[in-house]
Amino acid sequence: MSLVINFQLRLGFFRLFYYQDTSSWIDMKSFMEGFKPSKALLDDLGSMSDFKVAAKHQVRPVQVKELREERKIPTVNQHIVRKQFEWRDKSNKLLGTMTDKALAAKLRITKSMVWEQRKRLGIAPVEPLPMPEAGYHPIKHEWNDRKDALLGTDYDTVIGKRLGINPLRVTYRRNQMGIEPYIRCDRIEWTDDMLEFLGEVPDVDFADYYEISPRTAYLKRVILRIRSFETGHMPKLPDLSPKALVQLGIMNDVAIAAKFDTTRFAVRINREYRGIPIAPRELGPNQFKWNKRDLARIGKIPDKELALKLGVTRQQVTYKRRQLNIPVKQLSQPIEWDDLKLGQLGRTQDAMLAQMWKGAIGEIIAKRESLGIKEYRGPRKWFKKELKLLGTASDEEVGIKVGISATAVRNKRNSLNIAPFKPVKKVKWSKKHLAMIGTMPDAELAYIMKVHPSSVAKKRVELKIKNVISGMDSYR
Repeated sequence: MSLVINFQLRLGFFRLFYYQDTSSWIDMKSFMEGFKPSKALLDDLGSMSDFKVAAKHQVRPVQVKELREERKIPTVNQHIVRKQFEWRDKSNKLLGTMTDKALAAKLRITKSMVWEQRKRLGIAPVEPLPMPEAGYHPIKHEWNDRKDALLGTDYDTVIGKRLGINPLRVTYRRNQMGIEPYIRCDRIEWTDDMLEFLGEVPDVDFADYYEISPRTAYLKRVILRIRSFETGHMPKLPDLSPKALVQLGIMNDVAIAAKFDTTRFAVRINREYRGIPIAPRELGPNQFKWNKRDLARIGKIPDKELALKLGVTRQQVTYKRRQLNIPVKQLSQPIEWDDLKLGQLGRTQDAMLAQMWKGAIGEIIAKRESLGIKEYRGPRKWFKKELKLLGTASDEEVGIKVGISATAVRNKRNSLNIAPFKPVKKVKWSKKHLAMIGTMPDAELAYIMKVHPSSVAKKRVELKIKNVISGMDSYR
């Protein structure tokens, strides 16, 4: 009951606080004007996460972040590294002269940082070059294998400048050969702290804080089956027909969306949720000349790694590998199914099982669906044989056995008042280590011997040696 009330209070606050259109981004300069933080809020800066400070004082996390950074107070999550960039007149003059993506590549920052600075200064985006229409034929240009190999490896404008031709000619040639355009994006590394707050605040606020798109946050929630903050409902996968599902990974997302009258995002969510890699567009045969040495390396290392070594796109390597019917380099190990693992299907999130077993989520989903087991929808039900495991091994080991996180095991163990597992390790005391007792803190000697500090303390009391820190006779 208290959990429901707490959720309703949080939801009511954010509904009152946010503007009607929560999907719109708010200019931080105008947003911070008139905001007067209390002394208690300022005292809490840096003592806990920005999200917890925001919840405690009923403000937005991004406001807390601005206040903390103004005062140069480090965050408690200092291991989360986010790019910083100092905007100067020279870089500001480039805003609006090229696409945000191109400028981000030039300045080596994220596209969202360019977008935010351009919005802050009220600069309109550059008009993109029009795509050539069907039947359009530019002035003939002599293309060769060396020039074709450049297509898709950088922006058309960059390649055009390098070859000394109009970028539209590059675009036309690339489309003619069926080569995907070059896309630069920063791969998001999801930390434990990010995952902890996912779903604890609205996606817009989460994305604003971590400088990612709200759609990316939503997609991650869908994959991990995390409830929405605004509604409290479990995210639902967009509906796709069985015929469309069969084509995932075989046809590219754009083609599937067009053929089955749906959105590309709906296709992408269903594909990534099932752990299916995107299908590359069929490329022209003359784009890259493969020699015997390069062909022998296909499938032995991941496509992306080989592409970097050869100086080509990942799609080119994937296309060639599929042409030769070479299986993809598996980063995850095949799951060895037993009765214990089969018993966890449908009782724990598929994504969590994949992490616990270090396997592919697609294999877990396929196995569950083949057995007619429904997807996990609610709190976990513990079996008697699983409860007997609590306290008999470390929480991490029990979690791996039953297919859940160590935190979930610890919470269940604590709710049943079961003591944690403490392995009894017999300590072998040498004359050298015995002579060191009492000359340094117990913890330091324990670190040297690679034992628990309590083992050193127990031996010190047994030998009636004073504590080096307090100087007291703890054995009395």
